[in-house]
Formats: sequence, C-alpha cells, structure tokens
Amino acid sequence: MKILIAVLTSIIFSSCSNHKPYEQETTRNSHLTVSKKNQTYVFTCSDDFHFIVNIEGKTAWLFLPDQTVQLTQITTDSKSLYKGNSFLLKIHEQVAELQSAKRHYQNCRNNAAKAVWEHAKLNGIDFRAIGNEPGWSLDITKAGNIWFISNYGQSHYQFKTPEPMIYRQAHITKYTVHNEAHKLEVILKSKSCSDDMSGEIFETTVTVIFDDHRYRGCGMTLH
Repeated sequence: MKILIAVLTSIIFSSCSNHKPYEQETTRNSHLTVSKKNQTYVFTCSDDFHFIVNIEGKTAWLFLPDQTVQLTQITTDSKSLYKGNSFLLKIHEQVAELQSAKRHYQNCRNNAAKAVWEHAKLNGIDFRAIGNEPGWSLDITKAGNIWFISNYGQSHYQFKTPEPMIYRQAHITKYTVHNEAHKLEVILKSKSCSDDMSGEIFETTVTVIFDDHRYRGCGMTLH
C-alpha cells in the first residue's frame, strides 16, 4: 500500500485499502474535517501526557504511546463513559478523564487542530493539505479518491485518484483529473511550507488549480 510524492527523488507512503468511508463536514475557518461515522480526539493532560481516541458507535479505540485498547460505552448521557481492559475513559464535550490501574489523568483537553489530522489518518487518508482565504482542504488516497473542499466548507468535490506524474529533478508530483463538470490539478512540491494563519511548518508546498481558480497551501503525508 503505497502512494508517491516527490521528495528529493520521491516519498513513498502507504495507503489503507480498506479505510472507512470518509464522509466530511468542514467548519468555517479551521478546516476541521469531521466524519459522520466516527469522531477523533487528541487529548493532552496537565502533565503533558497525551492520547488519541477514535469513537464509532458504542466503541472507542484508545491509542496510547505503548498500546491500543478497545473500550465499550457503558453510559449514554452527556458524560460518555467507556470501559475495557482495566481502563476507564470519561468524555464530556472537549474534556476527558482517563483512569487505569496505575495512573489517573484528569482535565485532559482536546486539541481540535491536531485531531483533524489524526482523524484523516485513521480514516485512510494518505495525504492532506489545507489553505486559507478562502479556507480549503484536500485529501488524497491512492486507488481511491481526491476530495477537494473549498469556500470554507461550502463546496465539496470528489474525483477518482489518477496516476500521478512524477518530476524527480524538480521534486514535484502532479495529479490531473476531470469529470463532466470540473477539472482539478494538484501540484505537490517537496519544499517546506508555513501555514500563513497558524505558522505551522509542513513538509510539502501545495498548489491546487480548480477550473480557473488557483489555491496555495501546505500539506503532509499521513501514512
């Protein structure tokens, strides 16, 4: 499971062929992508301990630095409680409490910006990019689809992922695809990129040409 992005000669990254359906809603300004089928959190606790939670239905997957644990929901009120394998997880809105046989972490807060990227990764997205003014996002899977969301989440477009063109000397990978209504060109260049709103540094500079509109932003490989 691999997808190529030109970095020096090229970057090889993996694709999950059995990824979950990636249904999206994007909130204005923050490019937050939230699946209707599952929810992802990245919690950071007061002692800088952090963990990831992915919830689908009554099942919560707890991703710890040294293990992955499956939990089952045991309450349905506003303070959702999940239990399994000596772990107890309580989530209320954007705050969590995690208890195990050895430790008890309280007041763990969700980092919504990081959760977006972890959510995309867990849902099988191989490469993701974002840009600003107007806000847009791009998700790519090999042997799957390209999703382009523009106008702060108001416009959604989906294309079948084509074979990329690799320009090794220029360190560029290009995707060109069209349907009956629109044409999309994605240019990924192996060049450091700083998000002009958050200041976060990414590994890839991204240009998206959608019909006659050009968008610039930053992205990175997720697998």
